[in-house]
Amino acid sequence: MIVASETCGTVRQDYQLSNDETIQYVGKKQSRFSPKQIIYEAFLPSGYPESVSSDYMWYQIWDSVQASASSISGVLSARAVLSALGVGDDNATPTAAVLSWIWREGAGMFGRVIFGWYQGTNLDSNAKTWRLAADVLNDIAMFIELLAPFFPQYVLVMLCLSSILKSLVGVAGGATRTSLTQHQARRDNISDVAVKDSSQEMAVGIFGMLLGMYIIPLIDSEFKTWLAFIVFTAIHLFSNYMAVIGIIMEKINPQRANIILTTYLEYGNVPSPEQVAKEEKIFQFRSGLRYKIAFGSPLSSVLEDINYSAGKFESLLENGGDYFIHTNETCIFVVLHKNISAEGLLKAYIHGLLYCHNTKYSDNNEFEKFFVRFNRDISLAGWKTSGEILGASEWRSTWNIKR
Repeated sequence: MIVASETCGTVRQDYQLSNDETIQYVGKKQSRFSPKQIIYEAFLPSGYPESVSSDYMWYQIWDSVQASASSISGVLSARAVLSALGVGDDNATPTAAVLSWIWREGAGMFGRVIFGWYQGTNLDSNAKTWRLAADVLNDIAMFIELLAPFFPQYVLVMLCLSSILKSLVGVAGGATRTSLTQHQARRDNISDVAVKDSSQEMAVGIFGMLLGMYIIPLIDSEFKTWLAFIVFTAIHLFSNYMAVIGIIMEKINPQRANIILTTYLEYGNVPSPEQVAKEEKIFQFRSGLRYKIAFGSPLSSVLEDINYSAGKFESLLENGGDYFIHTNETCIFVVLHKNISAEGLLKAYIHGLLYCHNTKYSDNNEFEKFFVRFNRDISLAGWKTSGEILGASEWRSTWNIKR
């Protein structure tokens, strides 16, 4: 009979009561310092699998596959860049190569700043989309680098364009990796998950370099180069797609909010994060909503739409709390108070979304009762009831009309 057991990461040891009234090991004595256990602890977060999300291993396996394939494509593109810059050409000068490097680095830095400014707040809301988009952009950048030797008069322009695309990859990939790390960490162990991910990347990188050392000498013609690039790029994109579709996010973004609310209105139940993950699209080019939702609308946009009427403005505030909603024929303006909470953001967005569905629950009195039930049900279904990644703008307002 087992009388006790202990665990340490993936190590488990059971103890049983023997006939002579002594406690003995069940099976072979486990050790934390076995080669297998050392590998586990070096590359997997402490407490795995309980310390990470259920989709952790699926994502990491496919992420490792894509990184290996990308490293081979990267070596091919790097060889093309060196050729384009004149390596092996007696007429090429170190000064020309340095100037080209400066232009490329400068273009990349400029791209990082612009992209961070333009899309920074959107990366959290659409982490899965941008995770896959980053790798698509990376493959496009390498494709441009492979083309560069064929257009010597445009080499600098093409390399600068490639550098800009790779800078976008760095920003989008790094930011979405942070979001995914936060998602995967289930014991406030973000640092541990991040460190082990870095260790896995290092191991995959070493494997990719060793594989490249064997494969690259075999690719000795233009045909073989393009064939290898197409094959490894296909593996890279497929692996990325498989990695991303396996991610099960519990935070609610605009697309997930619409899927959840549509199901709730139609069937009366909240779909689980696993069910929504199967329905959501990685690239959603159209929201499918009847109206545009201006979430975090500037107050000036509403005042302009109501012709600056104090009476109409006061009527908008009658049932408002930390937000109010104004609608016209094409848009739903959701104006947020400066003190609105994360939970309030979810409430405001769901209220605006109900206007798109044209239901009775969009009425202020009906909505309050509806949202109490809805908020309770989404929490029970495993969703995080906050609205930080619903894509609200930074516009916040205060209001106070007294007559």
